[in-house]
Amino acid sequence: MHDSDPFFLPPTDLLPTDPLPVDPDAPYLLTVSPPGDPRFGPILYQLHSLFLRAGPLQSRFSWWLYTSVPLYIVFAQAYILVGGKKGTRPIRAALAAAYVSLTLYNVMTYRIVDLRLNLWNTALLLLIMQVGIQSVEFGLLKDPINDPYMHFHKRRRIVAAYDLILNQRMLSLGAVGLDVGAGPPNAVINKLDGPQIERQYSLSRPMPPRPKTRFGAVLRHLGHTLRAYLILDIMMGLSQVATSPEWSAIRGGTLPAEADMIDKLAAKNHFTLFPGTLNIPISSWGIGYTTSYACNICVWVGFTFAYHIQAALTIASGLWEPSSWDLDLFFHPWFADSVLDFWGRRWHQILRHHFNILSMATINILGLPISSYTIIPLTFFWSGMLHALAGLNMHPAPSPWPLAGFFFAQALGSCAEVAFKRYTGVRVGGWWGMIYCQLFMMLTGRAAANSWIDAGLAGATVTAPYGIGRIIAPYILKSERILSAVPSMN
Repeated sequence: MHDSDPFFLPPTDLLPTDPLPVDPDAPYLLTVSPPGDPRFGPILYQLHSLFLRAGPLQSRFSWWLYTSVPLYIVFAQAYILVGGKKGTRPIRAALAAAYVSLTLYNVMTYRIVDLRLNLWNTALLLLIMQVGIQSVEFGLLKDPINDPYMHFHKRRRIVAAYDLILNQRMLSLGAVGLDVGAGPPNAVINKLDGPQIERQYSLSRPMPPRPKTRFGAVLRHLGHTLRAYLILDIMMGLSQVATSPEWSAIRGGTLPAEADMIDKLAAKNHFTLFPGTLNIPISSWGIGYTTSYACNICVWVGFTFAYHIQAALTIASGLWEPSSWDLDLFFHPWFADSVLDFWGRRWHQILRHHFNILSMATINILGLPISSYTIIPLTFFWSGMLHALAGLNMHPAPSPWPLAGFFFAQALGSCAEVAFKRYTGVRVGGWWGMIYCQLFMMLTGRAAANSWIDAGLAGATVTAPYGIGRIIAPYILKSERILSAVPSMN
């Protein structure tokens, strides 16, 4: 039934060196030739080949086994852990072993073979590895976890278990929340006189007021959800229309299927913003860095959408208190005034928590000293490793080296800020810090963004195919009054 579908790639017919079928009516980013050995190296190439031998993830049973059963295992661990008895670590450890075994089987057995959904191969594998770290942590924790909402607000245990999986507020992210104060230890929360669950903000300006009612909280989170989805849909629509033959401004249709496509696109065309009125020329480096920044925006709004839609649904169910979702796990990353501030306070806190676990385990195994100069590099090392490994589950796959290099640069920048503060007594921050941070992220992120784009990120199916992005994007790109691209003569 898939013989006529140019995007369906049976895994038995493809190896990483095989050419991909080219559909003349498809965006060029969906028909990129796969990278070869020089970009991967012998070990990663073999791992990539191993991923590609998996069968198609299509049947209901395979989806249930791939996505649902592992979550059932982690939920069972969380239920035993929250408000449970002591001495349950052997049971939780056995469940962690079951999770690891099952997910290894799933990853080696199933994958998505539709090119339009190729991005979800890396997204699912990254999620599986993140939840796997969570499962191992749940299996190794010695004592139960006390949820203050169970003690002071009569929260049901089953709700507390699900909440623990979602945001892990009780696990090394502050005693009772993602606050900046140390707070009381988790073990004594139930012995306190008051709930002490207020979130603390360390800002020069007060936070906007949060709705007090359940209905108001649901509307707030739905507003964030809608905004994130619209931004993502418009960004993806722009990228897909701009890289397809539909965009008549670029003569000759699609670009060649080769690496560094954005740089080649920028070099082969003269771009002008608001032609006929302002006539603002856009340089090739401006196109490249704007595209890189757009990739970061898409990642951010994707995570933001997932978080706020969960918040809206859980609060609307009546089982969660509106205040339990007040503090976002993302905290305006675009206002970060240093690299440390970006990754330490404003990016996804759950991801940071998992990478900290891996870095501390590595320090203990290797007997390294505990300091900023060991924790920070190892944290970014594991982050780069997991992202690069997840990328190898795609086909075409992004080159892992630019991804690893991006995280290595973040480690260098963070360590440099730590050293600067220790020697000068001044922390990087303020308006100059914000400018420096954004420039640093753009400069270091361009190679990684190009790697993802070469693998087809911009042509992936992420949002609904007939959303508002597909309505607005053609108008913007086909309007000669907004943007024009004229092929270079050289």
